[in-house]
Amino acid sequence: MKFLEDIKEWAVKYSIEEKIKDLYPLFDSFDKQFELFNALKNDAIFVNNLLKQDSNNQYLRRIFIKTTFSVIEGYLNVLNQSVLDLHKYGKVQLTKQEIEQLEEIQERKDKKIPKFMPFNKKVRFSLETYARKVGGFEYLIDTNTAEWKNFEASILIRHRLTHPHKTEDLIIGEQELGIILDASNWFLDVTTNLYKKVGEESTRQSLERIKKARTNNAKRKS
Repeated sequence: MKFLEDIKEWAVKYSIEEKIKDLYPLFDSFDKQFELFNALKNDAIFVNNLLKQDSNNQYLRRIFIKTTFSVIEGYLNVLNQSVLDLHKYGKVQLTKQEIEQLEEIQERKDKKIPKFMPFNKKVRFSLETYARKVGGFEYLIDTNTAEWKNFEASILIRHRLTHPHKTEDLIIGEQELGIILDASNWFLDVTTNLYKKVGEESTRQSLERIKKARTNNAKRKS
């Protein structure tokens, strides 16, 4: 995905290059963020293919789970940074608290101290904030569904692997592997649908602005 190249082509097509060229660094930042996500996604695909060839391998199961959550967190960080970048260029408004939550820091006098959200809270906050700030619509994850409860269960499995206390903590059973697979599929479905809806809404708003600008230009010339 090359946002900057697409935007430049679009700007030339509609003869508005001079008006938006100051935003080119913003779209270049988008490109860099999605390079991160694509790198993580390729890791996940590679590990998933290895696991299919040797599905009982405990080492591969652990690597698969850790890589899966790296992809999920990387994607959330991409969304958060996108919102922060849009705020930097005056395209969305953020409160000080929202900025701190997106950056996962807390300002104390002249210091910025890391303040990480619980992972389940970060998933909800990142997706809901992205929808509201970029898409312009309210979006809430239903935490009463079986899919969400399964996702929370997958987080506990991941935490157990990341912070093991005994050898048994490293063993991933068939049921637990199934929980992880269902959780990753749920996240993929949710984010795919959300990103599509945000894209459609953003495109609609952009076309409305272009139409309005053309109408105003026509009135001034008449």
